Amino acid sequence: MRPVTKITPPPHYQVPATQKFAALKGGVINPVNYVFQVHNNTPIQTTAILEKMQSYSQNPPAKKTVDAEAFRLMKVRMYGIYGSSRRDLIDNFGQYCNFCGLPVYDSSLAVEHTLPKDQFPIVCVDYNNFLLVCPVCNSKKGSRPTYADGVAWSGVPHPTLAQVRDAAFANFMWATLKEAYRGFYPTFLVKPVGQGNWTALPPNYAFYLQNSFIETSGQEVIASIFDGNQLQRVAVMAFVNPNNNVSDNMLKLIGQNDFNPNAPELSDRRILNLTKTWLAVLEALKGFEIAVGTGNQTIIDTFFNQLKSMASAKGFYYMWIFILQYFTANTNMKTLVTEFVQKTANNTYFPGTNTAEIP
Repeated sequence: MRPVTKITPPPHYQVPATQKFAALKGGVINPVNYVFQVHNNTPIQTTAILEKMQSYSQNPPAKKTVDAEAFRLMKVRMYGIYGSSRRDLIDNFGQYCNFCGLPVYDSSLAVEHTLPKDQFPIVCVDYNNFLLVCPVCNSKKGSRPTYADGVAWSGVPHPTLAQVRDAAFANFMWATLKEAYRGFYPTFLVKPVGQGNWTALPPNYAFYLQNSFIETSGQEVIASIFDGNQLQRVAVMAFVNPNNNVSDNMLKLIGQNDFNPNAPELSDRRILNLTKTWLAVLEALKGFEIAVGTGNQTIIDTFFNQLKSMASAKGFYYMWIFILQYFTANTNMKTLVTEFVQKTANNTYFPGTNTAEIP
């Protein structure tokens, strides 16, 4: 997971301090106990609306009551606000899913509530609760963690709302946390095409520069992979392992490793694209190694710029760093990962990267 630093307050996203509602039909709503006022278009504090929404979410009103209609109108109004944060989030993080790292260049890149809006409406318009997410991660995460999860994880008999929120947030790995980069690391798997079981590929074989992409077959990537003796045509997969409990919780939350090679709809292609990115990194490094061998700085710079551009287009930042760190440690390209991290942490490549958290 790419660690990021969120810029706050956001330059453009603003939540109005007050809201106006027309009086509801079917009964007068007491302003002491309810948010809506008796008179039409009386300004109401947004904080009061959010507090009432949280109360309603924990104790849902009966259907076809004034309270139920009030809750519905509040949600329509408040849920219509947070989408305007997308510009600031994209400027801050780039057009990448903050969970899996997939690049998303169209309107399907969604504003994600880390604490879901229907469980924690108190923070449904809070910019600090927002990240960017691809359609698959968004669907997999759903409305989790729940309020009940937060209560259970708090370890307190009667937790406050703040304690519930803190516990729900603390049990998952988020891109804005300092430990984000260390949360996920890839494991490379190989098997004969169309048969057999997946087995781990040792790093020195997984990072052999002559390995190359051949084609895809459904969800499987077919590649030419060095097995220690020769190049073989095999199916390969980049699996993601957790580094601790909170990253394991996050992987399960977003279903990162869900893999069904026979799925006809191919709606979840994250493993497929992560695997292709692994092989793309090797292809880019093959050219860069040749450039380094020339000793010509102009040629080296040209290939390095191509490497950065490919990384930006392919996404999955943590895959690039993981492989570059291996080559930094095991070849004469000793400054490769440091230069990559520093020279891609900008609006051209990977905006908002928290470079201090990448070892």
